[in-house]
Amino acid sequence: MAQPLSIEHEKWVYLITTRTSGSRLWFIKCPDLEERILGCLARYQARHEVVIYGFILMGNHYHLLARFPKQNRALFMRDFNSAVARLVGRYVKEHGRRSVWARRYSYQVLIRAEDVFHWFMYLSLNPVSSGIVPRIQEYRSYNSYFDASRGMKRSYKWIDWSKYLMQVRFKPSLTEEDFINEYELSYSRLPGYEDLSKEEYQKALSREVEKRQASIRSERFSRGEGFLGLKLMKTQVPGQVPRSSKSSSRYSFRPLVLTLCIETKKTFLSLYFAIRESFTIASRAFRAGDFKVSFPSGTYPPPRLAVV
Repeated sequence: MAQPLSIEHEKWVYLITTRTSGSRLWFIKCPDLEERILGCLARYQARHEVVIYGFILMGNHYHLLARFPKQNRALFMRDFNSAVARLVGRYVKEHGRRSVWARRYSYQVLIRAEDVFHWFMYLSLNPVSSGIVPRIQEYRSYNSYFDASRGMKRSYKWIDWSKYLMQVRFKPSLTEEDFINEYELSYSRLPGYEDLSKEEYQKALSREVEKRQASIRSERFSRGEGFLGLKLMKTQVPGQVPRSSKSSSRYSFRPLVLTLCIETKKTFLSLYFAIRESFTIASRAFRAGDFKVSFPSGTYPPPRLAVV
């Protein structure tokens, strides 16, 4: 199965997932690593002007709910995932020289405000639906729900090592402190909820979270499934492979769009295949030597290979 055409759209919201190689638990029991990952997220949010709605760090993957007004999702993901991989190598001694990520990130498009809300809840409740804890309040790794629902912002200091190392050669009196930048990690209101007061917004999200996690617990118990719980979580070690975890191959089927509305799905797929057809025509012309051909907005031309 061929990879779907990557399309950047300034109005689309994306649910992005990146999983670790072998489903290994690299994102546990390391507060310093977690802090640095959030600092990375804040840094590249500012650099690429990304609108972030939600982010959760699970043991062997993360989910990000975001919109990219500058049509630069690929650049943001390249920078963020590369930085996180370096941080794992630096902060997790058990990591060694292994590859961090299983493969490139996957994403699905969310079109309607109702769908953004639904998958924000999915992201926030992932520790419950995955059978880790019965309530998200018991989850020990980072879950943006609490910051996002309360409108809280976090500040992170970051040393620009590239500039420091480049300039200290010519001016030895410079110190690392001269190259500290501060970045703020913030979450935007979910579409359709912008006009609520801070208190109303928090209550609306809280009611929905409590209702949904109660439903998830009931469904798990009816299937005879429980929760890992804090006691067993304490026995986990970084790099461990969990007893059960979602997995997929590069060519596994993934929906292009996530929506609760069948008509929205049909409309999106019609648009997607129209863009793909236009891209195919432009790509053929480009490969034939027409380097001035126009490509559909949000798509990338094939690489130009020079034969030496």
